[in-house]
Amino acid sequence: MATKIMFINAIDVADKIATALPPLGLGYLASSLRKEFGPNCIEFKIVDRAVEQEIKEFNPDIIGISSVSQNYNWAIEYARIAKKYNLPVIVGGVHISALPSTLTRDMDVGVIGEGEEAIVDLFNLFTKEGYFDKKELAKLDGVVFRDREDKIVVTEKGKPTAPLDSIIMPARDLLKINESTYMFTSRGCPYRCTFCSSCRFWGKVRFFSAEYVVNEVKLLVNKYKVRVIAFADDLFAANKARVKRILELLKEEDIIGKVKFTCNVRSNTATNELVLLLKKMNVKAIGMGLESGAPNTLEYLKGPNISIKDHENAITIFRKHGIEPYSSFIIGSPQESREDILQTLSFIKENQLFSFDLYVLTPFPGTPVWDYAKARDLVNEHMDWDILNVNFKSNSDKAIILSEKLTRAEIRRLFSQFVKIKRKMKKKAKTKRIGERPVQADLTNMLHKPNGYYSATRENMLKYIPKDVKTTLEFGCGFGGFSAMVKKRLGAETWAVEIDKGAAQEAAKKVDKVINADAVESLKDIPDNYFDCIFFLDILEHLVDPYSLLCAVKTKLTKQGVIVASIPNIRYYRTFVDFVLHGNWDYLDQGILDKTHLRFFTYKSILRMFESLGFEILSIEGIHPTSSRTFRVLNTLLLNTFADVRYIHFACVVRPKS
Repeated sequence: MATKIMFINAIDVADKIATALPPLGLGYLASSLRKEFGPNCIEFKIVDRAVEQEIKEFNPDIIGISSVSQNYNWAIEYARIAKKYNLPVIVGGVHISALPSTLTRDMDVGVIGEGEEAIVDLFNLFTKEGYFDKKELAKLDGVVFRDREDKIVVTEKGKPTAPLDSIIMPARDLLKINESTYMFTSRGCPYRCTFCSSCRFWGKVRFFSAEYVVNEVKLLVNKYKVRVIAFADDLFAANKARVKRILELLKEEDIIGKVKFTCNVRSNTATNELVLLLKKMNVKAIGMGLESGAPNTLEYLKGPNISIKDHENAITIFRKHGIEPYSSFIIGSPQESREDILQTLSFIKENQLFSFDLYVLTPFPGTPVWDYAKARDLVNEHMDWDILNVNFKSNSDKAIILSEKLTRAEIRRLFSQFVKIKRKMKKKAKTKRIGERPVQADLTNMLHKPNGYYSATRENMLKYIPKDVKTTLEFGCGFGGFSAMVKKRLGAETWAVEIDKGAAQEAAKKVDKVINADAVESLKDIPDNYFDCIFFLDILEHLVDPYSLLCAVKTKLTKQGVIVASIPNIRYYRTFVDFVLHGNWDYLDQGILDKTHLRFFTYKSILRMFESLGFEILSIEGIHPTSSRTFRVLNTLLLNTFADVRYIHFACVVRPKS
């Protein structure tokens, strides 16, 4: 009988970028175990939400949790849930590697550094003993655990894997791979930016061979039909000779032109020769961490071997070859003045950087910035890890301010100046595709929606679909992932409506019948009294008149038919704080303030809508709750009067009143 391992990707499911990117790290672990124990010895499942329900349904033997620092509250909670079911818990990732002392009593063992070899050792130990024997754990490299006296024990760190080609490609069959995805071609970085935890986690720089890289590209293009691949390495182009060889092999394999690439480049390494190689590879977007336009701040963040002149030269070279660089900047360094920050703002304007992101310096564990913050008692090993959320717009009240020269209010005002400039420059660049991130390039042509928008499956909504349905209809099906899942798991005949032509064509490969039309136009082609369940998953808010459509689809339901809907909550905690406390109402490419949303809903307005239209509400519950401890404390103090603010969405099940 196969041993069951559940890997949990501890992320904030409200973060659309995080949920769109498959957790390749967990995929590498699964591949390592398959290589060592064979393909049938272990049954895997990888999840990132509804963890307790997933545990009940999958009944795993071991839990593995991966987490970065800003999501460590989730890891702590998931370990606590696992212990309710007496399950052994392994935790890994950047956070526990940097701060092994944060291993909780619900975590049996933590993996420090790369996990491919450690996970094999731990699984061997578990299968031999049936548990993680502490004496045996002490013999392993690169782990942390609590001894019988409850003291933290950290063993000698394991050696970095070499050569990297010995690692099996990640088990993508366990993951959701969109047509825009990412891969790694190296580990580590030759530089040591003061704020970067990644370079310290990976240690020595190592590269996958050009042959390995191109074989993985072939797999993604041929098997997974990927159209855009982001090389997510810290510096893909650090080894120019390897870039040349990758280009040669891509030509030999006839891959050039079949897939677009994005990658990261450090400005002082950008040369005409390198950029020409990247262009020939079909690299369409380049990311650069420019960080600052002020010399002193730049040296503090990135060291003395890079200059503002390097930045300007790199921008010129990329534009010469028709590539618009995407850049990031950091403000709020300890000794950075208001004038320094405005110098960075001037740099952005003078160089017409249409695509950039701005961050406030955040102290991540394992970095010199963390050590500085700890010396000032701004951080500790028992802190609320949510505070490390790098989204300053939503976290400005809690974010750690490292500046010794500027107050929180001053940094907030300066941050808003960058936001305003970014809006103006976006308008100025109407003919350019703006916002193409190196790790999530939106190069599709489907209503210019972000990567993952049409391919989201919303698996968490499956539990609301009646188990005995025979026919279903989905409005706004995207690529048809959810209906396909309903068809596979419940055996239902599935119909769907999708307005986007490209998405509808993709859905038609998975769904029994797809109507390519808007919701109202599609009604004439949909039979009456035919469907046991009709679902609107994040669709009603896009409609001019959702009320009329809901009334119209009543006739399409069978006698006992139901409507299932997920609806965004405009009162969600982070959105609520942003516009009530900060006065921000910024439309985005997706999320609650999606620029294509025409209607906004609250818990009470959802109830009123369905009741006024003659529906009986069978259930309505919040999904995707915030992990913020601040919210939980405030809501408790306010006697749970803001309970609805906790959730991003509400899941509803209704049926027409008889």
